[in-house]
Amino acid sequence: MSKNKRLWMIGGAVAVCTLALVFAARSITRAGDALDAASRDVAANGTITFTAAALDRRAPSGFSWIGGAASGYVDAALFGGDLFVLSSSELTQYRDGSKIASYRAGFELPPSALIALRTGTPAGAARPELLVATQHAGYLAFDGDSWRQVAIGDQKLLSLHILSNGRVLLGTDRAGLLAHDARGLAPLQDLLRNKRVTAIAGTDESDLWIGTLDQGLFRYRAGQLQPVTPVPDKRILCIEIDGARVWVGTPLGIAEFRDGTFQRQLAAGQFVSTIALRKNTLLVGTLEDGLLEVPLEQRAPKPFRRQTEALAQGEIRKVFFTPNGREMVLTPTRLLSGSDEELLRAPESRLADGNIAALAPEDGGRRLWIGYFDRGLDILDTADGTSTARHVEDDTVFCVNRIVHDRDNLRTVVATGNGLAFLDAGGQIQRVMRKADGLIANHATDILLRPSGAGLTVSTPGGVTFLEARGEASSIYAFHGLVNNHVYALGQCHGKLLAGTLGGLSAIEGGLVKASYTTANSTLGHNWITAIADTGTSCLVGTYGAGVLAFGPDGTWQSFPDLTQPNVRGFEVNPNAMAASPRGAYAGTLGKGLAVWNKSNNRWHFVRDGLPSLNVTAVAVQNGIVYAGTDNGLVRIEEQVLVP
Repeated sequence: MSKNKRLWMIGGAVAVCTLALVFAARSITRAGDALDAASRDVAANGTITFTAAALDRRAPSGFSWIGGAASGYVDAALFGGDLFVLSSSELTQYRDGSKIASYRAGFELPPSALIALRTGTPAGAARPELLVATQHAGYLAFDGDSWRQVAIGDQKLLSLHILSNGRVLLGTDRAGLLAHDARGLAPLQDLLRNKRVTAIAGTDESDLWIGTLDQGLFRYRAGQLQPVTPVPDKRILCIEIDGARVWVGTPLGIAEFRDGTFQRQLAAGQFVSTIALRKNTLLVGTLEDGLLEVPLEQRAPKPFRRQTEALAQGEIRKVFFTPNGREMVLTPTRLLSGSDEELLRAPESRLADGNIAALAPEDGGRRLWIGYFDRGLDILDTADGTSTARHVEDDTVFCVNRIVHDRDNLRTVVATGNGLAFLDAGGQIQRVMRKADGLIANHATDILLRPSGAGLTVSTPGGVTFLEARGEASSIYAFHGLVNNHVYALGQCHGKLLAGTLGGLSAIEGGLVKASYTTANSTLGHNWITAIADTGTSCLVGTYGAGVLAFGPDGTWQSFPDLTQPNVRGFEVNPNAMAASPRGAYAGTLGKGLAVWNKSNNRWHFVRDGLPSLNVTAVAVQNGIVYAGTDNGLVRIEEQVLVP
């Protein structure tokens, strides 16, 4: 995993320490679908409309879970005598060391990444509840028997906190800090509206400490909001409070305050992901250096590492204590006691990552190739996901954009951010092609096979390259009439090669650009073309902002009435996230789920249930099975349930 990505993937910390998992999704909730437009509006009295309802979901028929995000454990909590452990795609309940229940994003829970756990008694609740913060589906509450959901439209949550009076505080990415209770949902403080709130600490509203993603630390006291300085970094990851003492964790160390006044910096230079106080020692979880202990009685304390094999290095995501004072330490892969005893180990994920960029099943569904945004690719020996994956990753096969099986030449071709890779059936890289070898640019975005093994067409940010079977390469770009050099998608429709670019669509015949279409000279709804699918009878073109349109053989464009409705109009199709079959076509969207086109009646509908996230980043279909990859995992769907 790249270090930059890992910085974003630190899970929740002690009661007040939460750093959100940041993905590209902008999903909306199932329960709030009918109220999406209203939920974005702030009423005149400052309250925000929301939806609160019982949550009673069942796994949808025809959907199979292949794998969730492989980020590992992100949070854990004790509730009702049971242990609950959270990953971004699943909440698992344990009793006396045995798993008794599992709640998965998109199946038993709404389709959204899960980011944090808290416990308490919310206002209006009859008994304590376990609260689960989701990235795009508000927060969920579990009383031990049943679930309920408080959805706030498309607001993105970064943190969650519950006060002693039962008010639930929600740190958001765009709306600042929101407070929810029996009276409704409203901003806690107007001056926080434009701040991304990542950490909240304090037992009541008389004195709250609030951390943000990039604007530092604030104190909300007696109705007034004041910035607090100094802090080692403006990115606040966690906060721990003990009476008049406050410790604030950042990527560059800890700031200690007493009675609101800065005292000293601790653990300088450490990327602090979680803090917990044990007597007069601060337990500090870090990104890479394990668990540190900081003796607070010393004037200039020097942190030292916990001298146990499991805790002396690696990432620590949470430190907490049982009611009898036993120390518990959560890492991405294990739950440990402070004495290094392993209490729980995360099950091995079938997927190397949850952020899926490309899918390519082989003939007969024997194997499934899965490409990731920055983790190479996996090869599942059986496409139903029941087997262990073979992982391929190196300096070339790293950022995967497209995977195509070239059956005529018994190879698989992978378009990556660092060239074009040719792999054999076993996943061994046989050859890599870059700009020095004939591509017009090193970055390959899409691949189109020509019939009967005649060669390949490759799209890049510098234009289009034609690779002949004999090895010759030639390219075209804007100088040759291409509407824009940055080509995202390729398609073969109506006897023409279509190149979807950042600036419109170009139709190519015999290696020459014959026509180009933009918003200026056609009814194309958006110039940024992200995906193209040939259905056999029509050519579907996905855009980043105008949904899907049909491109006719005469160069005309047709919109679909189902895609002009207010709740879906102008949606984004993710790059190359389209696929077609004899039954219909499928488009992966940014935040709207899976768009499904029924060929028999020319109608579209959207599928949300059964998806780990509504950000569908890759789609493939073969032999009556649809594979939908998201930024939070992968599912397998029987096509007949999508297009009867």
